[in-house]
Amino acid sequence: MSVTTLGQTGSSNALYILNSNGNVGIGKSNPSYALDVLGDINYSGTLRSNGALVAMGLTSQDMTEYVIQGSTTWGNTVSGTWNIPTGVRRIKIQMVGPGGAGYGYPTNTSPYASGGGGGAGGYLEAIIDSSLASSLTYSTVTQANGTGTMTLTYNGNTFSCTPGYSAVGNSFNPGLGGSGGSGVLPASGYLQGFVSAGGDGGCGTNVMNGVNTAAGGTGGASYFGSGGKGGYNGAGTTGSAWGSGGGGASVTYSGGNGAPGVIIISYMNPNGVPNTYTASAPLSMTGTTLTIAAAASNAVGVIQPDNITTAVSAAGVLAAAAPFRNRVYNGNMIIDQRNTATTAITTNASYAMDRFILAMGLTSGSVALSQAATPATLTGFTKCAKLVGSSINVSGSYNYVSINQIIEGQNIADLMWGTSSAQPVTLSFWVYCTATGTYSAGVRNNGATRSYQSSYTITAANTWQQVVIPIPGDTTGTWPTDNTGSLHVYISFASHSSLATTAGSWAAGNYIAVTGMSNLGSNTAYVTGVQLEKGSIATPFEYRPPSVELQLCQRYFVRFGSSSGSDYCIAAGHMREAYSCDALVALPVTMRVSPTFTLSGTLVVYSGGSSSAVSGVATLGSANANQSSVAIRFTGSAACTTGNGAIVVSQNGFLNLSSEL
Repeated sequence: MSVTTLGQTGSSNALYILNSNGNVGIGKSNPSYALDVLGDINYSGTLRSNGALVAMGLTSQDMTEYVIQGSTTWGNTVSGTWNIPTGVRRIKIQMVGPGGAGYGYPTNTSPYASGGGGGAGGYLEAIIDSSLASSLTYSTVTQANGTGTMTLTYNGNTFSCTPGYSAVGNSFNPGLGGSGGSGVLPASGYLQGFVSAGGDGGCGTNVMNGVNTAAGGTGGASYFGSGGKGGYNGAGTTGSAWGSGGGGASVTYSGGNGAPGVIIISYMNPNGVPNTYTASAPLSMTGTTLTIAAAASNAVGVIQPDNITTAVSAAGVLAAAAPFRNRVYNGNMIIDQRNTATTAITTNASYAMDRFILAMGLTSGSVALSQAATPATLTGFTKCAKLVGSSINVSGSYNYVSINQIIEGQNIADLMWGTSSAQPVTLSFWVYCTATGTYSAGVRNNGATRSYQSSYTITAANTWQQVVIPIPGDTTGTWPTDNTGSLHVYISFASHSSLATTAGSWAAGNYIAVTGMSNLGSNTAYVTGVQLEKGSIATPFEYRPPSVELQLCQRYFVRFGSSSGSDYCIAAGHMREAYSCDALVALPVTMRVSPTFTLSGTLVVYSGGSSSAVSGVATLGSANANQSSVAIRFTGSAACTTGNGAIVVSQNGFLNLSSEL
């Protein structure tokens, strides 16, 4: 890369020129733009974006416009006062004087020459501080042949633009085009300003060989566009843009009129908020307040500020929602320490994927809950809970089938349930079922005295659909806020009427279903993306890093070991006796309470050159067990040397520690 450097290389004020493309850098040795500056910029004069003045970083298309057009009647004046909206901080003004008329010869019958075009009005634009006065006054003129002035006065400072001159001529010589007008800024009273003279009108041409083929002169162009066309054996046309001149005419025809002048006032509402908004469902606007329909977290609507249309999704609007808002752990079912993807859970009150319980009671039939891959594409989710029914019979009292998670009281303390300040929550999840039907989902307190259940309908089999259930805060009942169980989430697929209640209202009692719901029977349901959050809107699912989600789950359950067959160290200690190894197990996170533990598969104690298969475990007493570590006595089946150091390893075995709710 070839660079020309002016100044000391590496300093903040060195000037670099990239020879390959001419980009210039100030303090930037590899400039990415035509001008790339490291540091602050101070300038005098005007700042423009594609030719338009920039006000507070905003160009004209971002602003509300108030347009004052001059009269189309010759010589008329339009005057008035414009009151500045409350709170507006900056105003951009644009002015152009009226265009002059083209020259013509409507009463002359002997063609000799054509008329000239009229000149364009002068142009002005400026940015003003609108906090200095509450209104401004204006006055416009039209086709005044260079006399009279367009004016705008604010806080004692007058901005003005003169009209273009009308063309002149006679029937024997080509007409001369009119001169353009000019813009005039006051000596002070503006932040930025710019003026431009109007274009001169074109001259007419001679008649050739006595035939009227001479074209009239073109009207002068204004800042806003072209002037009128000169007549070719005909009349001139009116200026086509604000302030442009009229076209000249051939002999026996009239010249075109100049276009009226205009004053355009552009402004942003207070705090830079566009003036008006409209929105389409599921979005709605009241003033500057955006509302998103509660059941529309993935729907797309349109917000339209001041004629600029932008597609906005509710997910996009809420993407910056607070972290750790989901009170459900492992809602996307990615953590499965118990490996239920291989061995499904089939008994009541057993954990499948971390934090999720199979809760059921059957008269006959069976149910199996496991982790599984999503059966069809669902953006953002790869794992789900798979609930397989086989002839489910819930005809007996208190029979039911649910996927359940119990939430610790400390995690819902801010909801203030059980008080008059109880906050609403929203339960949402995705469901896929091999059959249609109406099912239920909701919450219950740990004491089984307060319940809220709602129904939802699966309208299409083998299709993912999202369920959103707003739940008002419960102002009564007991909802613990300590480290015990407090709030139970239920997603139910079958229930006896003894556990069913009316949908959509709080009930006193133990209810995990709604009256009249369907029975999953011998079908299969898949659930993922379970989220419970504070508020009345379902935000997009909160994806936490897998390592973080695992740590959240390990507060309640930790599994040490491996099914690979190779040695996996679990603990280290010493041989207290020939058949007893006392070892300390360090926990990866602080668990909810001191855990209980169980063994499965094969663990082995290694000490010196000896080994002993573990046949039992016991805690060394409550003083040696806490939420951060636990001391365990491993009993072996073979003797090792007393006093030697020892390690405990897994050989297709596991040490399970639980402090589940």
